[in-house]
Amino acid sequence: MRFGVGKVKRFLVELLLAFLLAVQNLTRLPVGNVPFDPALLGRATVFFPVVGFLLGGLSAGVYYLAGWVLPLPVVAAFLVAMGLLLTGGMHVDGFIDTVDGLGGPDATRRLAIMRDSRVGAFGVMGGISLLLLRFSLFASLDGAWHLLLLAPVAGRTGVVLAIFLFPYARPQ
Repeated sequence: MRFGVGKVKRFLVELLLAFLLAVQNLTRLPVGNVPFDPALLGRATVFFPVVGFLLGGLSAGVYYLAGWVLPLPVVAAFLVAMGLLLTGGMHVDGFIDTVDGLGGPDATRRLAIMRDSRVGAFGVMGGISLLLLRFSLFASLDGAWHLLLLAPVAGRTGVVLAIFLFPYARPQ
């Protein structure tokens, strides 16, 4: 099968758009306005771990450089804040919704609780616990910067696996 220059160019443009859509959906990094297309988002999932590597690289770089001049607890607090700013707190919001929903009596009610824009007491406690845990883990890295690089990759790889391995919870 022969590939013409036009086909290769279209493939590369679509690959770039898929990458930019992954960055746009998983971070607050400015990449322009990539139009949403469900099919393109499906192809963008291959780049989720790459986006994790990008976020992890930024975190590891900050940890390494700031660690030269700041005490580790200050670096840890900065990393927590930086993670929230870079991702828009999307993972924290999802965690809070999940914790709130765990108290629902059945699947339908749990999903309704998770969709509710209000945050319940369990969600607040879960969110505070999550941020304190992140701070504690960052403060105890003791030079293991490579974990900052690998953890976001593992997390976004887990998202991709969950998309393909588990059924969608809401009826279509």
